[in-house]
Amino acid sequence: MKKTRTGLFLVLLLATMLSISTVISAAEPIKVALVGDHFAVGNSDGAFTGLGTPISEALGNGYEVKTFGGNDFSSVVFLQDASLENSKAYDPDYVVISLGTKDCQTADVNAAWDTYAENIGTLAAAYRAQGAKVILLTPTKALTDLSGVGIDWTGNSGVFAEKIKSSQSELGVDAIVDLYTASINRDLYLCYINEEACTTVASELRGVLLSMSETEEGGSPETSDVRILSAAIASAAALAGIVVLRKSKMG
Repeated sequence: MKKTRTGLFLVLLLATMLSISTVISAAEPIKVALVGDHFAVGNSDGAFTGLGTPISEALGNGYEVKTFGGNDFSSVVFLQDASLENSKAYDPDYVVISLGTKDCQTADVNAAWDTYAENIGTLAAAYRAQGAKVILLTPTKALTDLSGVGIDWTGNSGVFAEKIKSSQSELGVDAIVDLYTASINRDLYLCYINEEACTTVASELRGVLLSMSETEEGGSPETSDVRILSAAIASAAALAGIVVLRKSKMG
């Protein structure tokens, strides 16, 4: 009888330990790494603090958002900076990459694109190798006139955005959020000084992340989904052009 009670106690103890372990595991937040340029970490003078806080507030409980990178970072600089290894060490579930604005500030946009595409592919592969899903933001429309030094930055940002949207598989990312289209007819640099724009983009990223989470939990989305996000239209007419391209699975 004593042995029976001891065995029953051990069974109950094991069940309790498993239950506690499950609760602790369930309480662990979903990690989101926002990596790249000023959209990720803000600018050097503090006038713009980046998308980290708006995204964290949009996601709410159950998510943890950390930012990695630096103001005016290009994809080349990010790959060489400690931010890459630090972001990998964070072991995120999702990675949002904001790079390209600085990359397209060049006189040779085609050469710059080739370098950028290779670097984004390297980054995406590194994060995906750790099991993370990768979301890539296109550059916004660059409004600074650099024609005096032979650089069509405004035109180049559009070239990059279009190439990104048509190269999802080649870049190896799971989703693309098109900020360029949303910024075409704006007088202000989207998300740089406009708080409403930041909040709206954060809301859209929340929708993408939740959609991807549902997919992983057994959903069956279409192989390719291109849509205009409703919250952009509802919350800010000027941002009604934000578009998301996503693929359910990549190789």
